[in-house]
Amino acid sequence: MKTLYLWENGWTPFHYNDLSDLKDEFAARGIMLGYGCELGNGCKLGYGCKLGYGCKLGYGCELGYGCKLGYGCELDNGCKLGYGCELGNGCKLGYGCKLGYGCKLGYGCELGYGCKLGYGCELDNGCKLGYGCELGNGCKLGYGCK
Repeated sequence: MKTLYLWENGWTPFHYNDLSDLKDEFAARGIMLGYGCELGNGCKLGYGCKLGYGCKLGYGCELGYGCKLGYGCELDNGCKLGYGCELGNGCKLGYGCKLGYGCKLGYGCELGYGCKLGYGCELDNGCKLGYGCELGNGCKLGYGCK
């Protein structure tokens, strides 16, 4: 059993086994699941979350340990990802994002100014790091990273 909090004059917990169990609650709030999801500023996703292709996360979002994002995702400024997160090809991270230990970024990802990567992160070929990015010890950069 998992718990998801939705805003309803305050944060209200909803218990579920599969997200489809909450389809009526989502529909009542105009939330659609699947490709191209958008999450607003300050959102928090827990351990092991999975987001599909083309997702957009607002300013200051936080993702728990082991999260997986599909290709082409965009994370706004100040986002934080827990250790072991995986981002698909072509993802874009905004200014000042922080990635935990052992994160993996797919081919051609772009990191904004001042991003910080934890120990042992891996960036695939062709990734672009913004000015002032900090790489933790043991990080691995793929061929052609700038």
